[in-house]
Amino acid sequence: MKIVDSRYIINLVLVGDIPIWYLAPKIKNNYVVGAPRNSRDPKVETEPQIKKLTGVDDIIGFKDEIIKIADQLTGGPKQLQIISIFGMPGLGKTTLAKKLYDDPTVVMRFDCCAWCVVSQIYWRRNLLVHLLSTVSDLEHDKIIGMATENLGVELYKNLKGRRYLIVLDDVWNSYELDDIRRYLPGDGNGSRILLTSRHKDVAPSDSIIHPLPFLSNEQCWELLRKKVLQKDDFPQELVDLGRKIAEHCQGLPLAVVVIASALANMDKKKSSWSEVAESLSSHISKDPNKWMSVLELSYEHLPSHLKPCFLYFGAFPEYREISVWKLISLWIAEGFVQKQGQKSLYEVAEDYLMEIMNRGLLLVSRRRPDGRIKSCNIHDLLREMCLRKAKEDNFLNLIKHRFSIYERHHRLCIHHDSIHTESRPFGHHVRSWFGYWPDVTLISSRLKLLRVLDLSTPERPEDLRKADDLYLTGVEQLVHLRYMEVKLMVNYITPSIWSLQKLEFLVLDGYGTIEIPETVLNLVKLRNLRIRKHAQFSESFIRCVIVEKDMQMSSLESISNLRIVHENDEKILKCLPSLCRLKCETRPLWDSVERCRRYLVLDYLTRLESLHISRLDSEFKYSDTINFPASLKKLTLREFKLSSIEMSMIGRLPRLEVLKLLYTWFDGKEWKTNEDEFQELKFLKLEALQIHRWNMLSEHFPKLEQLVIQKCWKLKKFPSSLGDISTLQSIDIHSCRKSVADSALQIQKEQLEMGNEELKLNISGSCW
Repeated sequence: MKIVDSRYIINLVLVGDIPIWYLAPKIKNNYVVGAPRNSRDPKVETEPQIKKLTGVDDIIGFKDEIIKIADQLTGGPKQLQIISIFGMPGLGKTTLAKKLYDDPTVVMRFDCCAWCVVSQIYWRRNLLVHLLSTVSDLEHDKIIGMATENLGVELYKNLKGRRYLIVLDDVWNSYELDDIRRYLPGDGNGSRILLTSRHKDVAPSDSIIHPLPFLSNEQCWELLRKKVLQKDDFPQELVDLGRKIAEHCQGLPLAVVVIASALANMDKKKSSWSEVAESLSSHISKDPNKWMSVLELSYEHLPSHLKPCFLYFGAFPEYREISVWKLISLWIAEGFVQKQGQKSLYEVAEDYLMEIMNRGLLLVSRRRPDGRIKSCNIHDLLREMCLRKAKEDNFLNLIKHRFSIYERHHRLCIHHDSIHTESRPFGHHVRSWFGYWPDVTLISSRLKLLRVLDLSTPERPEDLRKADDLYLTGVEQLVHLRYMEVKLMVNYITPSIWSLQKLEFLVLDGYGTIEIPETVLNLVKLRNLRIRKHAQFSESFIRCVIVEKDMQMSSLESISNLRIVHENDEKILKCLPSLCRLKCETRPLWDSVERCRRYLVLDYLTRLESLHISRLDSEFKYSDTINFPASLKKLTLREFKLSSIEMSMIGRLPRLEVLKLLYTWFDGKEWKTNEDEFQELKFLKLEALQIHRWNMLSEHFPKLEQLVIQKCWKLKKFPSSLGDISTLQSIDIHSCRKSVADSALQIQKEQLEMGNEELKLNISGSCW
């Protein structure tokens, strides 16, 4: 009998009555060594030892992914294909790949199979040695003695003419795959390369990419139950708490395994499990060795310009969506974003965000109609890792209980109002302050080099003193501020902010309409003015504009929730030539020259790309004619009355990509579009649109990708021509007539019959 190397585990697969032998890889010292698995090779002689790979029985979830990828491995085109399993650390990529690698159906398909771990440090020679050892009969010593290039040539010869499966686990860079791929022949016989990676961009453009989904709450609970007790029965009194703990794991198998190991060694008492359910993150952090090494690799592999951006996620409270606008604004204020060519800093920062997302480190919460990320989050384990690394590097510290005057960190976060305040913050090294503090005078007098002051954490009115100087007293001393976010209890801004010459981002929250003073004109670098509730220009601001007719704020790019109710408000807008984004409310203005009522004229804002405009008054005595600039890409209209002429004007905007019509009335009962309209439109949302019929042709919306129809109760039928738009990807219908839903279903059926399986239809809400 031939002696088999102890590195291998021998497996027996029964296909009918025929025994099929193969060698599967064994994990040893965190390195995986492959072994030949050739169902046709008579040289494999040994006694069977049936043993399953570690972790196969614990696979929960991913059923659809396993079936789909298995089909792609064993079927599909004859040419060599690359299949990539992509996802964040701890999601189960390797476990899924092992399940596929050991599936009998997959084993039977290929002449030889090999598994290699590439890992973060790539060594071409080591990888070639292990691949060649796996797929050839050459002696190990002979292989070791070969030159690197000869190893590649010999590997190519051994694979030539054979149908092979190569699994490359934990690939970090695309050049690693390109480097090894030149030694893998493509004979048109159905060979496959299966790789796992934390980076989406590792796989080439012609490959099949499978983003691995998170587990559902039910799947997390099933995995937790098995890991804790290793049996089916479970104490009934712990079921509800167990489900709550599983839900807090946020679908990440690694988190489930870590917390399950803690629960397995804990008393099966309700009080103990309640403590874990209430403070999950602290229990995970008690034994960081179980998960930190897995996550730290992703952080260490980040380019230097992305590391501070990623650590910044630790500054945000857990379980809360993070606004991408705020995140990017903070990155820019901190100086993390560097100018690149003709791109704006915001565009460069969005590229940074996409890089982090493509590395599997980011959870997307919501997207904008154009596909860009609107809000995001990171898993609690990643956030915990961020806080640990940030504290080690003096980058950031989350203060949970007691503030120390000896804090060495450049950024300080307080997410609770129960911090002991006998210590006083002090330090010229502190650059950013996030969260609650009862006396801002101390901050402004002791932390004079602050770039970021974010005091928005308290959410209860009782957390705020009913005085306008709560946050702004002494703020004029913080002359280095670039980002400031505060809550106000009064409806005006203290004039002291005029000295903040470096301020770029000003975010104000309040409980009424905030007046914008003329001192804002002195903020020569202010690019974003965001008001949470409502804002209007003060009388002194208006007088200043009338006197200084040539005055301009050339830096201001964005204003939100502005009320435009007077002709002079419109004059102020003319002083903002760089305005790109405007969210406002308006009503008919009195034209002192024509002596009549009219609506806004905005065509002078030649750089305006995004406009969200709501109507203040509710009477519809006339159509709402607004002159829009040709530069618009996104337009949202709320509670307007539009004639067919106005709609045609909107339809002919040459760059319009996103249109939302909310609670809007048309003259008559019909909306009829024309062939020269909406030629660039990609997203259309109709909410509570008061129309009975919608007549259109597919040529009227040649680039439409997404359509959302909500609460259009009077609409009787879905336009059949929409099914002829080749670019249409999804239709969402919510709370409309049953006839609308039925006509949409008919369109989807016709598309399926024509072979178009890409069109997604979502029908929700009550339909009658």
